[in-house]
Amino acid sequence: MLAVLSIAPVVQAADNGLVLWFNYEENPTQQTAGVVQDQSSQANNGTVEEGWAGYGLPTYEGSHDGSRAMLFGGGNGSTWNNVAVPKSTSLANLGTKFSMGGWIRVDDVGGWGATYPKMISTPNYELTMHAGTDPASYFWPYAQEANPWGTPGSWDMSMANSGPYEHTWMHMIVTYDGTTFTQYINGASAFTATDFAHQFDNSTWDGEFWATSPLKIGAQLSAYATDNGWLNGALDDTAIWGNAYLDAAGVAALYNGTATPLTVGTIPEPATMLLIGLGFALIRRKQA
Repeated sequence: MLAVLSIAPVVQAADNGLVLWFNYEENPTQQTAGVVQDQSSQANNGTVEEGWAGYGLPTYEGSHDGSRAMLFGGGNGSTWNNVAVPKSTSLANLGTKFSMGGWIRVDDVGGWGATYPKMISTPNYELTMHAGTDPASYFWPYAQEANPWGTPGSWDMSMANSGPYEHTWMHMIVTYDGTTFTQYINGASAFTATDFAHQFDNSTWDGEFWATSPLKIGAQLSAYATDNGWLNGALDDTAIWGNAYLDAAGVAALYNGTATPLTVGTIPEPATMLLIGLGFALIRRKQA
């Protein structure tokens, strides 16, 4: 038994589909270089950007749990910035199951271009937190041919109206298990839809107009001179999963801080499971 355990590796988490996780805990060298480090295995690193020259870059500040978060904008709509992540296969092709979201704090929606603050924006999908006169949140699946929610043909996927929440940290995750689309706010289910038919076929992002566009955090992606959807507020633990989804227990674990995007919903590697099973078999044999 001891021999078996001595050769067994430390139990490693199997791939849980995580393709991007920004925890905004960069070391001083990375911060100086403007690099936002992806904590997943996909190396989808980002770069801080200012909307226009002289308007300033996103900065680091304290988060809801004492860790670090990234502050976007100036709190009054006068400063626009974001994080840009180069297009990659892992980000463009999320498969038929996915999850995305994280912690967000919206400080102001009164500035120009800041009425629909983006958490995540790509040509294929966008996740928006709206905290103004219309405090609904939105998910846009742009590769979908028609919208099964609301007006046919519209891309506005309206989700839960979570009420006024400016200057308040909130946790929002959206998931799709291949059948049901679910939005969770602060660890609890807030919206579900079973008529969601998004294929994530990458057709939009691969189109000539958007082919070289990055993923943006904290602003709406635009091919024009100015972006929109600026977030005047902060983000923490921004994460995306592809070909995998989080269940209610996984989302609750993230909200409660008992798991991270890297560890939630993971299981031991198959080889490790085999060794563990062999160990139990030897124990039973010895007891017999």
